[in-house]
Amino acid sequence: MTTETVKFKWTDEATAQLRDLAANAGSPITYAAVEEMAEAVGTSARSIASKLRSLDYAVEAKGAKPSTFSAEDTEILASFLGANAGKYDIHTLADTFLQGKYTSKQLQGKVLAMELSGSLLPTPKKEVPSKYSAEQEKKIVDLANAGAFIEDIAEALEADVKSIRGKLLSLLRKEQIAAIPKSKTPPKDTKVDPFAGIDVSEMTVAEIAAQIGKTDRGVKAMLTRRQLSAKDYAAKKEKAE
Repeated sequence: MTTETVKFKWTDEATAQLRDLAANAGSPITYAAVEEMAEAVGTSARSIASKLRSLDYAVEAKGAKPSTFSAEDTEILASFLGANAGKYDIHTLADTFLQGKYTSKQLQGKVLAMELSGSLLPTPKKEVPSKYSAEQEKKIVDLANAGAFIEDIAEALEADVKSIRGKLLSLLRKEQIAAIPKSKTPPKDTKVDPFAGIDVSEMTVAEIAAQIGKTDRGVKAMLTRRQLSAKDYAAKKEKAE
């Protein structure tokens, strides 16, 4: 003999009973409370959770960690933020609210969930301590404004050239120096004229190609662009309009 399972139906009476149970359950309603309601109403926890959500109650998912905040503390926090809007950032709030009962991280998550972030002041940015002392910074400024090379400044401060370059950029933004000092070593991407130091007019195309590591065709193209002539190659002059 089989026992037929009677499908539960949400009547007005059952819904009213659920509302009464939910009224004292806090927010969000924990899944443990949902299971207790299910036993009282006579249906599954899944059905209770679904019905509560359809009635606009906040319900924790099954297996979710219990909320750090009690319903009472949540109400106190909402009132506190409402009465002190714009007075605290998240860190000063943590120091003040309920005598430091909650950490700034816990409060930040709760305030965000309550959509009350606008009641807080922006969190002040932590200032990164300068690598250079005030005395060293003054020395860098004096050397830079005196026209010293970056390498000389780095040597005087016993610092890395890259670090000094970064500090100089910071000082330039603060208008403490007029310009970034020059470097003794040209940047790696500086283009060097392949014809520098050679007299192409006294050399053949083949000799120039061997000297600068180019093909004969490449040398001829370069000579043409620059309107230069080699011993065995005369660049074509542009036609006068």
